Amino acid sequence: MFFSKANKTIELIDSFFNCVDQTLLLFKEGVKNYLYKNTENFNNNLQSLANLEIESDQIRRKIENTLYTQSLMPQLRGDILRLLEEMDKLIDHSKKNLFQFDVETPLVPRNWCKTS
Repeated sequence: MFFSKANKTIELIDSFFNCVDQTLLLFKEGVKNYLYKNTENFNNNLQSLANLEIESDQIRRKIENTLYTQSLMPQLRGDILRLLEEMDKLIDHSKKNLFQFDVETPLVPRNWCKTS
């Protein structure tokens, strides 16, 4: 019984880190799409980032709930929660910064982007 609860928590943490990975990849792709004026793809990146933020927040809440209600790793709970919060900030900043590209529309010199 204990191991199944621990395994479920491990799966949730793994899902959360997958969201972080996907977010960073989407951010990179979004900046690239912005620079090369792929507006439709850029907008899809923005929407995907917003959806991933919602998903990651839900997963993080499930992890927190599990750590508290199942009394899993009480001596490490604070460290785990701080780590998750810091990782969540990566997602938040990625989304916020990509949205700033859309709002601010920075001017990027043509010769700055290599054409390939």
